[in-house]
Amino acid sequence: MLLFHGSKANFKHFDKKFIGTGEVNHELAGFYFATSYRGAALHAINRLHNNSGIPLVYVCKLKNAETINLQLTIAISGSKKIMAHWIHNLPVSISTLIDSENWYQRLKQELSYTLINSNMVSDTVALSYLEENGIDAIYDYEYGPWCDGYGSSVLVLNSKIIEILEIVPAHCLIEYEKYEKYENG
Repeated sequence: MLLFHGSKANFKHFDKKFIGTGEVNHELAGFYFATSYRGAALHAINRLHNNSGIPLVYVCKLKNAETINLQLTIAISGSKKIMAHWIHNLPVSISTLIDSENWYQRLKQELSYTLINSNMVSDTVALSYLEENGIDAIYDYEYGPWCDGYGSSVLVLNSKIIEILEIVPAHCLIEYEKYEKYENG
């Protein structure tokens, strides 16, 4: 599966010290990817106002097929591989969330009670917790009304698993036609 990242920054690898340079939301603990070339290109061209530079699309894939990926819209119990990892690596209070399709919001609630004993924890805390416990990416992180017409997004938490295949100018429609057949949205 190809993933597409729109940016005005030119870099050779994804590094967490640059999180927030292309997104308005600085609470994220990972990198946004579109499931379509056009979605990433339009993000780089139209939505990045604070960065100077040429709008680029990073065509990427996840390096390892054995990554542990969750899907925001599906209960964790839907995947035996993820369910086994979840149950064996997380405390009981967290691992009991496997049957909920609303697992992410429930995770944030549970972390509020067990880690901080306060109001709802931020996305940064929840996403960092997931990465610390071996979760590499979350598919459909933005979906439905929260995404544009070019598909849902993938939030990759573990920058070490991202392989950049190609960097192309976002305005290049020839590249769009080349990658159109790979679009996942």
